[in-house]
Amino acid sequence: MTSATHRWPARAGALGLGLAIATALHVPAAFAQDSEWIRQVDITGGSGRGEVVIRFACPMRYLSHFPLRAGDELRIALSPLPGCPDGIKNARESMPANGVNAARLLETSLDGESGVNPILSLRFAKLLEYQVQPEADFGGIRIILPSVGAIPVRTLGSAANIGTQPGSGLASSPVPTGGGAGATGSRAPTRTLPSPEVLSTQLREARAAFDTKDYVAAIRLYTRLVEYPEYPQRREAQELLGLARERNGQLAHAKAEYEEYLRTYPQGEQAARVQQRLAALSTLDRNTGGAVRTAANSRWDFFGGVSQEYRRDNASLTSGDVTNDFVALNSLRSDLDFQARRRGDRYDFTARVNGGYLKDLLPEDEGPGSDARISYAFVELTDRQWQVTGRLGRQSRHTGGVLGSFDGVYAGWKMTPKLRLNVVAGLPIERSSEGSSTDRQFAGLSLDIGTKGGHWDYSVYALQQQYEGFVDRQAVGGEVRYFKNGTSIVGLVDYDIHYNALNSVMLLGTAQVGDRWTFTGTLDHRKSPFLTTRNALIGQQFTSLSALVDSVGVATAEQWAIDRTGESDTIGLGVSRPLGERFQWTVDLTASRFSDLVASGGIEAIPGTGLDKSLSAQLLANSLFMGGDSSILGLRVYQGDQSKGESLFISSRFPVWSGLRAGPRLRVDRRTFAIDGGTQNVVSPSLRLDWRGRRTTVEFEAGGEWADRKSPLLLDSQDKRWWVSLGYRLDF
Repeated sequence: MTSATHRWPARAGALGLGLAIATALHVPAAFAQDSEWIRQVDITGGSGRGEVVIRFACPMRYLSHFPLRAGDELRIALSPLPGCPDGIKNARESMPANGVNAARLLETSLDGESGVNPILSLRFAKLLEYQVQPEADFGGIRIILPSVGAIPVRTLGSAANIGTQPGSGLASSPVPTGGGAGATGSRAPTRTLPSPEVLSTQLREARAAFDTKDYVAAIRLYTRLVEYPEYPQRREAQELLGLARERNGQLAHAKAEYEEYLRTYPQGEQAARVQQRLAALSTLDRNTGGAVRTAANSRWDFFGGVSQEYRRDNASLTSGDVTNDFVALNSLRSDLDFQARRRGDRYDFTARVNGGYLKDLLPEDEGPGSDARISYAFVELTDRQWQVTGRLGRQSRHTGGVLGSFDGVYAGWKMTPKLRLNVVAGLPIERSSEGSSTDRQFAGLSLDIGTKGGHWDYSVYALQQQYEGFVDRQAVGGEVRYFKNGTSIVGLVDYDIHYNALNSVMLLGTAQVGDRWTFTGTLDHRKSPFLTTRNALIGQQFTSLSALVDSVGVATAEQWAIDRTGESDTIGLGVSRPLGERFQWTVDLTASRFSDLVASGGIEAIPGTGLDKSLSAQLLANSLFMGGDSSILGLRVYQGDQSKGESLFISSRFPVWSGLRAGPRLRVDRRTFAIDGGTQNVVSPSLRLDWRGRRTTVEFEAGGEWADRKSPLLLDSQDKRWWVSLGYRLDF
């Protein structure tokens, strides 16, 4: 039983569609890019609020984050779960964000080279409050930014919440809140009035930033100017601060600044003009149910970024008296993220294309080959009056039973303030470098049940997937989330009603006790990989499921699918605690095992693993050696069926000069192998330099690795590796 197959070429189809739609439409302020470990980074926000969602390429559980509640650099400790390849221990990825985004995010990076726990780092352009929430499927992390305005003065006084860096000026200069709509009283001066010459220069700088539409800089400069005691031009500075916030999309902050103006300067022609602006914002706020929009926001915006990175890896492998020198990697990676946006009084129209090309510079018979990819290519329309959203094209979802990227359609309808109905259908995609195929199709329905009691959220779903006309996956499931005052509970269940089998059940809990202690616990049981009929092809010579079924029948094929699907179990316990303003330690204990795979269909049985155990400890520090630096010291001890060992890791990142940072690091490993009793020692130093301008990023990295393996049964060996990379990114 077969179905017609249609291949949508990755370059011509998805890229062509994306380029066509991206020239005319709008996409949320977001940056996303496929990579080996960070699957995507999505940024959304408006009216002073932002949200960052990071999706991983393999399951990882949240351990802790530092600083706890606010900062300009957030570091999140993670623990890989079964399904994460060992390569995560050597992963180092950096993903610059768009120069224009709702979260003021500069960069997202993942560092797994500690040999301890991978560290996910987010750098922001300013000091921000945040809340960190793990995703229900261990597939990502959600960072909620209640306000992308400045941090309230009260927060700066909490040493447990912010690692205030010496020399930053934060402790001596209160940061204004930007005001709320219901603020009372005039803003009290917090700065000493400078000399007339200095004041005149500051006024010129602020006006120049405003005139060139650099509203982020204008807000910063005008905020400083309104913190001075009264002077002749202060009235104009207060008005332009509100206008800069309005044009920057911070509409709630703009209303607060306009109200501050009217409280301080209630008379005069300018007051009438400010009153008109405030009335327009308030009227639109009522008409759109709180989603304030102005004529300045009802326009087209085009933005994005282009980047390139050259990387070369050389290796030298010696076994006994034989040495083999070769180039392991020689490539040039080019990426494009183009976005267009238009927001109207009722409709939001969006479009986006994100893709890239990896040019393999090695000879054809030596390298993996060049590769093109398309991560996103879609259009989206939202009707705010009817609370309906539709999206068409290449996209990604990780809720409602959908397992990742697909070419297809999504529609969502917010039926009531607490109920949202979602419909999704499409063609799943294995890799962003591949086209879609009608061999595999899915359709799903889900219902999101809004916050109950202010703290509980629920979702239920049903999904069916076909492969070459056969049932591939038929699942029902649900998710539950609880968040309150630093305590979170996340649960997920996925059950396949066709196979009568539990695909996944997971429970994750996090509790913050006081201002100092954070405890995490994880219980996870899952099929690995997820149970699908297509799993029957694993290890077989058949190239299609229909050919396999024609040969052995449906019942046998489905039994082979069950036989090729293992089960993994994981339990994890973690605790973390800050030490003063600048330090935080984390300890994590993880145990996991993988089931046996039985013999069938000519495939031999594969024994499972015993109980793999690991104990890791990390110390994170801010301003350890100098103001503005960050450091990590880590130790990990692990024991499993195949090997046991220890890892020690230290890294730092230092501000050097005007946007330039240097990051030296050193990792030392010792490993003992069960197969022969041999040992291996590994030393790996590296240095990374990065410079960040307003819309330009340049990065350089060089490093090496020396491994010495001694075995009583095999030949001794020495492996050497060194690498260098140079890249840049331009935002527009």
